[in-house]
Amino acid sequence: MRLKRLPTLIALMALVIGLHWAQALAQSTLPVRVDRWLELQRIAGSVTFKRGQSNQTATVGTRLESTGDTLVTGADSSASLAVDTGIGTVQVSENTTLRVQRLESLPSGGRVTRLEILSGQARLQVRAFTDPDSELEIETPAGVSGVRGTDFGVSVRPDGTTGVATLEGKVLASAQGQSVLVDAGLQSLIVPGEPPTPAVPLREDTRLDVTFIGFVGASQVQIRGQVDPVNLLLIGDQPQAVDRNGQFNFQGSVTDDRPIPAVVITPLGSRQAYEIVIP
Repeated sequence: MRLKRLPTLIALMALVIGLHWAQALAQSTLPVRVDRWLELQRIAGSVTFKRGQSNQTATVGTRLESTGDTLVTGADSSASLAVDTGIGTVQVSENTTLRVQRLESLPSGGRVTRLEILSGQARLQVRAFTDPDSELEIETPAGVSGVRGTDFGVSVRPDGTTGVATLEGKVLASAQGQSVLVDAGLQSLIVPGEPPTPAVPLREDTRLDVTFIGFVGASQVQIRGQVDPVNLLLIGDQPQAVDRNGQFNFQGSVTDDRPIPAVVITPLGSRQAYEIVIP
């Protein structure tokens, strides 16, 4: 009886061993989260670090290393982060919210870094990857920009509209199932719910053109004007809505004769401050 059962036992053992190796092989292709982080190297002004329900003042050396870790810069504030692999840095401008989506290491040696810019502006200066499996992506409410080594930036307005500008290298801007290559010296605009616009020459134009200033009632002023559509506009430290043509229509309170401060910020982080004089 034992001799008759031996082949069956051997077959069962072989099946178990085969399943074990198949499971191990499948697991070997899964990403592994090991020693991944972004570290704050420089801080100016008010910068907050959020993890879960905890909020604290960020300091040099603070690390974003878990999914959901968030960095928030206040008015007239900025921060610089180093990527753990030494591939580059992320420069974060004022009034910006940056969140970690993925920080993973692959069995092949590749690294996957996915960050989300919910609002504001950030510039990435990243060297070319040596591993073909490495990825770095920036997601915004309007779309995703993927790179493999470049110098580029994004600006995200309150409604999610995103400007993408590339100084060096290549960026693939994707939204609504369509992609546009934003090569060096080009820029593109992504409006939520629409594919990226065709790339056009990089302007890096920080001009603020005010076309109308008038009063609405006794203490309300209305200001209309235009900026480059990919730029951010802050008036009185508050991000402003700007349409796809770059036109804005601001309305706010005036309590004295002092000029109203305004700032224009490009996707690459160039910044120009203005004072709007109320007649």
